[in-house]
Amino acid sequence: MGGVFTCCAEDLGFSVVRSPPLDTPPTAFSSYDLCIFDSTGNGELAELCRRQTPTIGDGNLNSRLEDDRLYGIEVMESCGIEVPKYETFDNPEDGKSWIEENPKRYVYKPFTPHGDEQDCDTTYVAESAEDLARSIDHLFHDSMEMPFLLQEVVSGEEISTEAYFDGQQFHFHNHTLEEKKFMAGGYGPNTGCSGNLVWTTNGANRLFSHGLGKTRDFLRDHSYRGMVDLNTIVNEHHCLRPGVHSALWLRRLGQHILDTRQWSRRLPLGHCEWRD
Repeated sequence: MGGVFTCCAEDLGFSVVRSPPLDTPPTAFSSYDLCIFDSTGNGELAELCRRQTPTIGDGNLNSRLEDDRLYGIEVMESCGIEVPKYETFDNPEDGKSWIEENPKRYVYKPFTPHGDEQDCDTTYVAESAEDLARSIDHLFHDSMEMPFLLQEVVSGEEISTEAYFDGQQFHFHNHTLEEKKFMAGGYGPNTGCSGNLVWTTNGANRLFSHGLGKTRDFLRDHSYRGMVDLNTIVNEHHCLRPGVHSALWLRRLGQHILDTRQWSRRLPLGHCEWRD
């Protein structure tokens, strides 16, 4: 579970960042100028904190976009973002029947119980339709027999697009080449983002416009403020699709890009986040 970071106005650098317990009463945050959640999963607390002081990094929408797989996909579809074909199932028998009728490579993605963080441990990228048919019973058991979706594998380069949304517009665009394994070449255990390559862009580009840029109206209508990240797959046909190897939406504060943002703006990190 992530923490909550708060910054005092007299010195907005991380040298004076405090990390109070997550059970701190929300009213205690009123003395701070900025509250930053470094992970989702504490949406209700973040909403209460937001009533006392500017808060970014988590909230009810943040947590639902990242942890509710089906909702995240439905939001992308409603925004006109192309997503790989998928079907949802309540049991492995129906999944096997569908795989037999549609023999392709799929990703197995279990749904998450309400209020829990997204289950990435049992997300499985099958080598073939036969491989998934053999594995699906085991995956269903390991994911506590939760409903799941099967999504078609799309080959290509996995790239995420991130930007800050101020309630009306996007700012401070950057991209990340996703490298989630411990070693090069996709070998070793998942480590999150330890091998990622991050770079900033000079405003919107084609990758942004075909993906994250299409979510502007949705975010504005939901009074959203903060960082937002969309994982995508770009293939040789210049086709943009949400990434199938990791979480589709990332609403956590991207700590691996903070230094990049600070360098690109030539401002101390605390000032960078507070002024946003």
